[in-house]
Amino acid sequence: MGVSLALASLMLSAAAQDVVFSDPDKQLAVNGQLKIPQKAIYLPVTQVKWMLHGKFTSRGGVFRGAISSKEVVSDVDQVRVRKIAQALHDDLATQFKAAGWTVNTRQELGTNVPNYTSAAPNKDAGYPIDNVTSGALKVSYAVLAPEGMPTLMLSSMTGTAGMGGLQGFGAIAGMAGLASINNESFRYARANPGVTLLVDYGFATAALGETESRMLGTEAAPALVLTGGYMAFTGDSQSRVNIKDGIEVAAGIGTPEQMDRTSTSTNVLRYLSGMSTIDKTSYVLIPDWDKVEAEALRAGKAFNAQIVAKLNG
Repeated sequence: MGVSLALASLMLSAAAQDVVFSDPDKQLAVNGQLKIPQKAIYLPVTQVKWMLHGKFTSRGGVFRGAISSKEVVSDVDQVRVRKIAQALHDDLATQFKAAGWTVNTRQELGTNVPNYTSAAPNKDAGYPIDNVTSGALKVSYAVLAPEGMPTLMLSSMTGTAGMGGLQGFGAIAGMAGLASINNESFRYARANPGVTLLVDYGFATAALGETESRMLGTEAAPALVLTGGYMAFTGDSQSRVNIKDGIEVAAGIGTPEQMDRTSTSTNVLRYLSGMSTIDKTSYVLIPDWDKVEAEALRAGKAFNAQIVAKLNG
């Protein structure tokens, strides 16, 4: 899904934090129009991307020779994130049922599910890592799903920013992966009239961007930022919706600490996220996991409401 955390506001008023989607028409990018044969929804894939590493680089000055950057790594609590993914899957089913849809959850589908090829896990991390580039921002996400559900590389396939980050063989592989997901989704939708829905919730634990001053500078504020989107299929139509820019939903969700060159945990995170150096612009974010989990659920459920509203027309 397209990502641009740099455009997320670094400071939110308490009132603004209560509303995740204040202007959905501007916050969501919609591509394609669904022709819905009946109000039946199939939920074979509901996954969460969690930021492991984010880096924002700003250039300025004469010939853009001046550079400022900030880099953040953040650990992922796999148990909590999978719990969040399951809770958002269940909430989405509940919201669709309340809107009058017949809902088929992953658990209810049993073996009658699309034959998607799950993303290959990183051999050291044990889960897939999705690397996304959007302009000056680079983000690495852990991709996690509820137990028994496949994970798909959706971020680089359903948003223009994500596609812009693919180069060379990666672009070819991304297009091939997209074609495979599309083909299998259409096949499944033709055999199961209704809407086949793939949902990709993205969460970053830092808002990265330029400082609001005349001097070139960058900031990395501990904040939960919502990204992601969804792909919806019927037998003969498709719609892709993604969050245009990162939406900051909660500030103060952790403590940034200067990165320690000798820390074992830091080095593990650096290795998994592909960091090459450590300097004074590099930080480790220690999340307040209780707050992060609560805010992620709040934001994800707000996104679920938007998904239901979009499909209801």
